[in-house]
Amino acid sequence: ETEHSGPRTAPPDSLSKLLAELEKTSRERAAAATADELSLKLRKAFHYLEELVRQVIHASPPFQVRLDLIYLGVLPAAALSNGGVECVMKKLGEAEVVDSVTLSYRMSSASKARVALGRDEAAVLKRHLEGARLKFDSRQITTEAGEVRFEALLIDVDIAARATLRADYERQSVEIACENVGVLGPARYSLPAAEFDEALWEFGQLLFGMPSRFAGLRLPAGA
Repeated sequence: ETEHSGPRTAPPDSLSKLLAELEKTSRERAAAATADELSLKLRKAFHYLEELVRQVIHASPPFQVRLDLIYLGVLPAAALSNGGVECVMKKLGEAEVVDSVTLSYRMSSASKARVALGRDEAAVLKRHLEGARLKFDSRQITTEAGEVRFEALLIDVDIAARATLRADYERQSVEIACENVGVLGPARYSLPAAEFDEALWEFGQLLFGMPSRFAGLRLPAGA
């Protein structure tokens, strides 16, 4: 006859401790697997941006970008150069995962942008230029009585651009902080990890200011 072992008994406190340990281990394994998946997505982004730098930003002859600026319209076409990508790792529990990936490059043109505006409009434009870290000279044109008629601005087209893609392992999202990427000045985006792969392929369109899903994902300033 086959013997069947009877139910194993354990003191209530020992059983509770065992179940708690099993739950903790299971949660840690699930979290580690999820973290590994998001980290892999960021590694793919790093390699994609490396190729973007090699094939697009460092192309010869160089590709050019035309960005819009308030009150001015389109800036002179700026050539892409000085591209680079950096990947930063960090420890998450026992695992080493990707913390962030940063793309940087420059856009420059020998031509300068020129515009003459009223005092109020000039003040707004200068705030935008300072936010985008663009250098400029300005000169007030006055009447014989000393009243300001308008302000003339001469703007250098030499623009540093940067995009940092940072993994949020708790929220399972990728937070993207841009400066002068596609649009002048700062811009922020937040993407769920599940949508990141598809959005990444449109990053080149964002870089050139072309229509992409990023236009509808930009977070409000201060969010």
